[in-house]
Amino acid sequence: IYKEENKIIQLEETKMDVIRNFSFLVEVHYKTKHTVTEYADLMNKPAKSLTNLFAIHIKKTPLQIIQDRILLEAKRLLINSNKSIKE
Repeated sequence: IYKEENKIIQLEETKMDVIRNFSFLVEVHYKTKHTVTEYADLMNKPAKSLTNLFAIHIKKTPLQIIQDRILLEAKRLLINSNKSIKE
């Protein structure tokens, strides 16, 4: 019922694997890689195909996921360190 009400689409396992792999790579490389193209290169996929896959199955774009992770780390550093906002 939840899936029907929220129009959750069952993904093929390979598509879900691509999304998981992207999320894992963002978690590992967010400090050095900031574009979808860089992650697409790591995955040996075209950036456009990643963007299209996310547009169909996820509410966020790949770039939003990257930016959200960077922002989360910035917030963590502000709270847990003596670094200034400028740093």
